[in-house]
Amino acid sequence: MHQRKVPLRMCTGCGEMKPK
Repeated sequence: MHQRKVPLRMCTGCGEMKPK
């Protein structure tokens, strides 16, 4: 979920920030 502050490393499914 992109609701919390998560590192782009852990954020692999949130394309809103930056898909790894």
